Amino acid sequence: MDYIPILQQIKQSYVELLQDNLVGIYVHGSIAFNCFRWEKSDIDYIVVVNRSISNDIKNELMRETLLISKVAPPNGLEMSVVLKQHCRNFEYPTPYELHFSHTHKDWYEKNPTEYCEKMNGVDIDLAAHFTIIKEVGIVLYGEPINSVFGVISKEYYFDSITAI
Repeated sequence: MDYIPILQQIKQSYVELLQDNLVGIYVHGSIAFNCFRWEKSDIDYIVVVNRSISNDIKNELMRETLLISKVAPPNGLEMSVVLKQHCRNFEYPTPYELHFSHTHKDWYEKNPTEYCEKMNGVDIDLAAHFTIIKEVGIVLYGEPINSVFGVISKEYYFDSITAI
């Protein structure tokens, strides 16, 4: 199966929803490494915004993401929404506005309001995701990678990939 139409749908939906707040959408993971396998991989991407997003916008993003996930590979979609300031001036662990993966689908479907209110915080995995984006990432939409993502120390990267 082909992931390109799914990426195009993500781009179209998120550009429409986030409008001038959207800095960019950056693909990482198996697609960026050119080793994507439909039956084993998920589609990984980071959404960078200028300003915090409201719970209403989070809910709209989640509704679109769930619609798109219906045509996604079995392991689904994995995305985080992050403020540009935390990408450019890297913080560890990194704050995020919203996160979604296949494992969170039931929570969102059972209680979308609670999910949108509580699915934020900090994530050590973002150090690894940002490092991969800087090395092999794909700009699906928006500003160039080097103008969005700052330096991530090797210490944070290694901590991120070795943490249990």
